[in-house]
Parts: sequence; structure tokens; C-alpha cells
Amino acid sequence: MDLDKFYTQAEKFIYFGPAFLHITYAGYVGKNEAIIEAIVPDNHGIFAHTLFPETIISPILLDNACRNTILLDYHQDGYICVPRKITESILYRPFVKHEKVYAYTKLLEQEGDLVHFDIEIIDANNLLCMVIRDLVMVRIDKDNDDFELL
Repeated sequence: MDLDKFYTQAEKFIYFGPAFLHITYAGYVGKNEAIIEAIVPDNHGIFAHTLFPETIISPILLDNACRNTILLDYHQDGYICVPRKITESILYRPFVKHEKVYAYTKLLEQEGDLVHFDIEIIDANNLLCMVIRDLVMVRIDKDNDDFELL
């Protein structure tokens, strides 16, 4: 999917600052499925003001993994959505800064402005790092222009 086109068009609704841009590839697998490739950032400088700036989950990487849901819903229907709830998450191993990971996203169901997704994050060896079950996103706006990202 065309990330530059998405970020340019999405700025009408939501802005993603440079600290949150770690997706190196976004692919449309098929109806209701997408995948991204991302690099785990060094969160240390961003969370330096906290007592524990090192994280095992990497909030910025999670933001990028959840961005895949936004890319998918935008590409299919032109919607911009934001996270509302994570029903369940399982961390199988900590993320390692600067490693390449992949987030596979599947749209489960839509109910009004709520869209439900599952996400699996795997490493370069195809080993499961984290699973997010029933991530609930809420649609906040719709782009009526050309929103196809392929």
C-alpha cells in the first residue's frame, strides 16, 4: 500500500509525527487482511522523562502495528479510525530495538462505527512476539476522495 499517499491524505483527519513513522512496508493481503513491516524503535529518548524509559512492549511499535488497522480500513472504505479498546494482549517475548517485525492484521467484524481486529506480530524468523485479540477501533471520519492505496 502507498504509505506516502495515506499520510498525505490522512493529515486532513489525523497527524502522525516523525517519531511514530517506523513502518517500512504495508501490504494488502486481501479483503479484510493486511500486513506491515516495521522496525522496533529505540524508545529510550522518547520516554526519558519517566522512571523506566526502557520498555519491553514498545508503545511506538504497538502504535505502528495498530496503524495497520487504520491503513486497512482506509484502503477498503476511506475511514479513519482510532483505538478504543484492546480486549486481550499476549506478549510472548520482549521486542528488541532495531529488529524487523511484521504485523498481520485481520478485520473481524464491523458494527456501526466500531471495527474489530486481531493482530499477530512476528519476528524475522516467523516466531510469534505478541498477539492482540479484538482490538476495537472507532471510526472518527471518512475520506470521500480517492482512498485506494494500491
